[in-house]
Amino acid sequence: MHILNRYSLSCGVKIDKPFINMHYYPMTLDKYIVFQTSGKGNSRQYDYWHKVFSFIKDYTNEYKIIHVGLPSDQSVFGVDVDLRGRTSVNQLAYIIKNSCMYLGVDSLSVHLSSAFDKKIVALYSYCYAQNASPVWGDSKNHSLLEVDWAKYGKPSFSMNEEDKKINKINPEVIAKSVLDQLGVSNDLNQIETINIGKWFHKPTIEIVPDDGPMPTLIRDKICNIRLDYIFNEKKLLELAEICYLNIVSNKMIDLNILNRIKSKISGVTLIVDDSFSVEYLKNLKKLGLNLVLSASDNEEWGKLAEKFFEFGLDKEKALTKQDVNGSDKMNDSWIFSSEKIIISNGKVYASKASWKNNQPKLDRYSKVIDTADFWEESEHFHILKDERPNWNSAKATLSP
Repeated sequence: MHILNRYSLSCGVKIDKPFINMHYYPMTLDKYIVFQTSGKGNSRQYDYWHKVFSFIKDYTNEYKIIHVGLPSDQSVFGVDVDLRGRTSVNQLAYIIKNSCMYLGVDSLSVHLSSAFDKKIVALYSYCYAQNASPVWGDSKNHSLLEVDWAKYGKPSFSMNEEDKKINKINPEVIAKSVLDQLGVSNDLNQIETINIGKWFHKPTIEIVPDDGPMPTLIRDKICNIRLDYIFNEKKLLELAEICYLNIVSNKMIDLNILNRIKSKISGVTLIVDDSFSVEYLKNLKKLGLNLVLSASDNEEWGKLAEKFFEFGLDKEKALTKQDVNGSDKMNDSWIFSSEKIIISNGKVYASKASWKNNQPKLDRYSKVIDTADFWEESEHFHILKDERPNWNSAKATLSP
């Protein structure tokens, strides 16, 4: 039953079309989409809006994205104007009345858009669309996107979810619904998400500590320093002048160096083997640094866990191609994007495999590289199949 019908029955009143007094809000845009996220819990916080906007802008730049809602609502990269916390409800009604469509989660803006008979693309994940769908307006203008309940189970009806169902809605599906409602020609039906890793939406900068120049984009950022790729302790001193360090190493690092720059170290992860001494780790702990020990999930792990019992030892299982759903059907149309970058010798790479193959990142997409190094990092990737006829090598870096 729709929640409005429940209210109607409980209150003994009929459902009628609502009205609201609108207050003028100065808008300089002619064509725009009203967009709203949520700040209540995480079950309505979609992590891939930036991908949705990217797909939309592949086909049109005519419509601007106006982010409305509360100041505490989820922030999103890629919006054109951020009005969160800057409008009253009456001003919001004015903005929606003059918009081209609504895009976002179940919210007040959905129902205001419905009352003004606006085009709507709305996501439903923690409840069924039938329970909270827009009531007014032409249903042909409404694209209500639900999670595949048969595949992912019934809705939680909870504001917080450990494994958010909303992220099971693929970004190309949302973007196509927007473009279709706006009447913008597109061929997004020929794109299919294969896998989105759980860390894809988290921007990550990794630095290979070679002797190359460092780009200005790392200044004051927290960067993963991969001493396990190239062990160069002296580079730590240089990097500490530019950014904050999250150090990853498979060798013992000079404690004097760590002590000199400890104010710039956010953490140290050591990939240990039997060559690491307990005494060294005790002295490292005395520096007051956040320390994590890890080791590969193999026959040696138990012995290492016993040796380093007082420090704790994480078990690291490397992902493989078989861990990615659908990877057995891989073909030449598979590409990927990543919010994780690797910086080495002044160049930027989209993955460890790209770095090893000397394939700098030239565009937002690259060809999937079918190697163990690539699949090991798959939790950071959006892997998709792109069979659009106009797709070509200009849109992706080709692998050898």
